[in-house]
Amino acid sequence: MEQQVESIAAIAGLIITLIVFTVRQHAVHVAAVRDTYMKLELSSNEIFRFEADKAAILAPYHAASCPALARSPECDLIAENFYLQQLNLFEVSVRFRKNGVMEKSVFGSWVAWYYEVLTSWHFRELWPDLRLHYTPELRAIFDDPVATFDEKADDGPRRRAFFAHVAKVLKCRIIRDWLDEKRPGRGSRHA
Repeated sequence: MEQQVESIAAIAGLIITLIVFTVRQHAVHVAAVRDTYMKLELSSNEIFRFEADKAAILAPYHAASCPALARSPECDLIAENFYLQQLNLFEVSVRFRKNGVMEKSVFGSWVAWYYEVLTSWHFRELWPDLRLHYTPELRAIFDDPVATFDEKADDGPRRRAFFAHVAKVLKCRIIRDWLDEKRPGRGSRHA
């Protein structure tokens, strides 16, 4: 009988140890995920700073169509660097979304940023040469919209079509419905 009690106590101790270990590991994982996501957000802030520092140079590159401007290789390179920085973060954000690191409701705000990049004539000019450097998921997000972009189309329907496209690629109802939701404080990434 005493041996049976000792065996039960040993098994109970092992089970409690496993539970405590699992809970601690989960807490460590949650903290690591939160830390990783915060690093992504801080990296996006660096891009916004770059954009602010180079605002005069980048302004013509944000237009839907190429303005009549004397392009310089130096300005083109700055703009290309700006889009490469964004694409690198976009690639990470898609991976985080796919792996559950980024919540679907947070990812929708990144899709709004993706759309802002899509509207740039310079980004669309660069994308065919850059696309092979990125994951199939990111290529699936941008390939068709870049190829079919109509700079003369109304922005509202074009934006809606882009969100629908990304929702289909990522199989996400939240992204599909993003533009219909009424959330306080929602707006441009620059807000």
